[in-house]
Amino acid sequence: MLANATDRFHSASKLGQGGFGPVYKGKLPDGQEIAVKKLSQSSGILINMLLFMFDQIILHPKLVTLK
Repeated sequence: MLANATDRFHSASKLGQGGFGPVYKGKLPDGQEIAVKKLSQSSGILINMLLFMFDQIILHPKLVTLK
């Protein structure tokens, strides 16, 4: 789905480059515009750190979901 939304990560959809990999603009089937970070394979340790931090944020007792 994300590959389709970004035109298969086409270079024309690339917004920029970050520490974890390039960022692409895309559009979901419902028309919602999104940004997708395609993680580079060379950032394995950094990805694990990011996922750990993400888990800590999600599990934080003072966070609530906004809708």
